[in-house]
Amino acid sequence: MLRRSRLPSITALHCFEDVRRHLSCARAAEELNLTQGAVSKQVAQLEELLQHLLFRRVRRRLQMTPAGDLYLVEVRKIL
Repeated sequence: MLRRSRLPSITALHCFEDVRRHLSCARAAEELNLTQGAVSKQVAQLEELLQHLLFRRVRRRLQMTPAGDLYLVEVRKIL
């Protein structure tokens, strides 16, 4: 169980969901009015917190991992 101090931020969850929808940090950043680096960092911190990769990076493209698919179901319930 995650302690309260180790819960993901709402911003991180929005970043994850938008990156999933667009399969692009750049497009998600545009939608969220953030920089690409900020969105990428939020997703990386979320992956570190969960200790699972949520996306595979393949030739400058993103693909969802099975763990990402499962997490998306939970994130959508929260958002």
